[in-house]
Formats: sequence, C-alpha cells, structure tokens
Amino acid sequence: MFIRISQNTVNTPPPNAFGALVRGDFFINRNNISSMKSTFIITILIAVTGIVIFNFLSKSGGNGDMSDWKQQIENEPGVVIDVRTDDEYNQGHLAVADHQFDLMNGDFENNLDDLDKNKTYYLYCRTGNRSGKAADMMKKQGFEKVHNIGGFEDLANSGFDTE
Repeated sequence: MFIRISQNTVNTPPPNAFGALVRGDFFINRNNISSMKSTFIITILIAVTGIVIFNFLSKSGGNGDMSDWKQQIENEPGVVIDVRTDDEYNQGHLAVADHQFDLMNGDFENNLDDLDKNKTYYLYCRTGNRSGKAADMMKKQGFEKVHNIGGFEDLANSGFDTE
C-alpha cells in the first residue's frame, strides 16, 4: 500500500512559525501591526518626556552648580539683574544685584536699550524660568555674555548674600 503526500497547489505560501505569511523577505502579520504602532507611540512619548525633563532641568538650575556661579561672578564681574516683580524683590534679593527689572510688566524690555552689549550679565528670578526668557531676549538683541544663573532661593542657599 502506497500513501501519496500531495503538495500545496495554492499560490499562497504556508505560514511561518509565528503565524505570518511569508512573501520573499517581507512578513505580513496584521496582529503585529498594532503592536508596532503601540511601540512607536511609546517610543515617541519617552523621547518627548526626555526632552521636557532636560529642558526643565536646564532652565531651573541655570548652567552648572549654583555655588559655581558665585565663583564665576567673582572671577568675571558683570551686571547682576533680578527679573522678578517688585514685591518679590522687596521680600529679599541678592546683595550683588545691580538692577531689578521686572520681566512681567515690560520693565526689563524697556531697559534693554540702556544696557551695554559688551558687558557680562547674570540674570536670576524665582526659579530660573523668567531669567531664561530674559536671557533669550538679550541674546536676540545682540548681547553675547548673558548667563541665566537660576532661582533666588537656590542661589541664596548656595552662599550668595541676600538683603
């Protein structure tokens, strides 16, 4: 008795071990398409989260350690500007502050034309956010030596004298 094994005469290739149809080197698996979309979305979310965290840390702490700014200002003197509101300034400010120009009410922008573009400037506010915006504003106006040194509390806690 002879048993004959017939060949698959359909033009569709048989599924591979993963259940995908194989056509040359290209795998078609509809179940994995939604999985790939989910992986792509998760990857994008992780990247965006990383960018947001990096941006927050860059602005909130200025550049470098807070105690380094005290040494920097001693080594390379410049103009220290507090960009907080009058109320915030009156509640306490750095003793080295040369000016207080409120960024929020337009006082800072109004005083930019009176500042020497060749000098070094150190800007601070409450958290480093407003001083970051003020520094960007100055750089767009042609100031080259501008530093966002961060937030008042952090600076005071790192050894800056306050009034």
